[in-house]
Amino acid sequence: MAEYHLHAKTHNRGVGKGAGGHVRYILREGPYAQKTVEQVDGNTVKKERVSRADQVLHAESGYLPAWAQTAADYWDAADQYERKNGTVYRELEFALPQELPEAVNILLAHNFAERLGAVEGGHTPYTLAIHRSERDASLLHCHLMLSDKINDGIARDPALWFKRAAVSPKNKNPVDPA
Repeated sequence: MAEYHLHAKTHNRGVGKGAGGHVRYILREGPYAQKTVEQVDGNTVKKERVSRADQVLHAESGYLPAWAQTAADYWDAADQYERKNGTVYRELEFALPQELPEAVNILLAHNFAERLGAVEGGHTPYTLAIHRSERDASLLHCHLMLSDKINDGIARDPALWFKRAAVSPKNKNPVDPA
C-alpha cells in the first residue's frame, strides 16, 4: 500500500549544520558515512561503527555551475557566500511509491527535480538522494535540495554566483552585474 509523505523546508544561512553539512548527510558522506550501533550480548553492550552507504540507492546533482566539481563544493560555497539571513536552500523530502521498481522511482525523482528546477532564464541547481528506510528497505524516500539561484549558463565565480542581482528601479528587471 502506498505511503504518502511530503515535507518542505527552507534553510537560511547560519542555521543548523548548513547546506554543506546537509548534503553530506543526505549523500551519507564524511561524518555521516557511518553510524554507531549498540549490540547487546547478555550483560555486555558493544558499540560498533557500521557503514550507511547501503542506505543510498541513488544520488545526483544537476545544473551546478562549472566551478563546482561536486555537490559538496556547491553547497559549501552557498554556506560561505549567501547573504546574511538569506535562503541557502530549499528541501523537499518525499516518499516514493513502493509499488514501482527502483529504476522507475529513480526516474520519477529525477524528472520531478528537473521540472521543479526549470524556471524562466535557466534551471536551479539541485542535489537529490534516494534512501532506503532503515526499518524497511522496500520503503524509499527522496531528499531534494534546491537552490534559489538560477544557472543561466553565464560563468561566474562563487562569490558573484551567490550575490543578489541588481534591480533597475526604472523597470524592476534585474541588471547584469558584469
